[in-house]
Amino acid sequence: MDKDELKLITKICYLYYYEEEVQSKIAKRFNLTRQMVSRLIQKAKDEGILKIIIASPVQEVIGLEADLESKYGLKEAIVVQSDTLDDIELVKKVGKASGEYLSKVLMNKLNVGIGFGLAIQSMAEYIHGQSIDYDFKDVNYVQLTGGINSSSSFDNSQYIMNLLAQKTMSHVSCMNIPSIIDDEKMRDTISESMHYQKFMDAYNNLHYAFVQINPADRIYYSADKSINESGKTYLNRLGISYLNGIDAVGEVCLNYFNDRGHFVETPINDQIMGITSKKLKSVKNLVGIAAGKASHDAALGAIRAKAFDILIIDEDTARYLLDN
Repeated sequence: MDKDELKLITKICYLYYYEEEVQSKIAKRFNLTRQMVSRLIQKAKDEGILKIIIASPVQEVIGLEADLESKYGLKEAIVVQSDTLDDIELVKKVGKASGEYLSKVLMNKLNVGIGFGLAIQSMAEYIHGQSIDYDFKDVNYVQLTGGINSSSSFDNSQYIMNLLAQKTMSHVSCMNIPSIIDDEKMRDTISESMHYQKFMDAYNNLHYAFVQINPADRIYYSADKSINESGKTYLNRLGISYLNGIDAVGEVCLNYFNDRGHFVETPINDQIMGITSKKLKSVKNLVGIAAGKASHDAALGAIRAKAFDILIIDEDTARYLLDN
């Protein structure tokens, strides 16, 4: 490149990026075609004359999002900055980002599945705290898992759905049964009921489902008091060694998966009342939410399952997924 061409390219780049002149005006000024101006700008990039720097505080997370979408074939990845928060506050922040995403995609005539967990509750609280003018009367929030035996509000899907419905004037479909039923006869009766079959049909027509990706080491208690009194629990009946033996690293709506991304069958799968792994994988837009170091392996197993379309996570979890 001679001195005159270098000077011309430099001047064109200056006018285009600093003076914000349109290419057609630059072309007229130098008696060139617009296509020639475009080629000279590209040449400046190729030759290293022009270097574009994006000075944005969210530049790094944008790059992580693009890399995740490319590596795992996601429709969308949303990464939030960790900001040295502890795991609980980080989960809440990722939950807020999930609420922002829900408010963006919400529209009439949507069926939206709702799981449970602190991130899901934080999502609902964000929506509940926003000023929303639009009336979403045709939106239906569908409970994905029966009631969790817990005193924590974030385990209560019905409470979470009511928060969402109150603000958006939408409908809720509540299951009103426990998440785990030990008694086979009772379980069969409920499974064959019209009420339960309505949910099985609804799971086939979900436009979105928002679920929290959990580590596999949480204890879920049965609704059967006699079993709780004897010290047996959902997890204890499987056993930590059992879960380790099948490489279980996480669960979504009580569906366990291993570190290779395969959903695994357990001896008590039939006792779980709610959406199955097969139906989860068929949701049009399955949104997985995870945050904190404790969820790293669970998030990796979940993303390897190729069930999720949208992932909302913190930046440290994003780097972990990209490094493995």
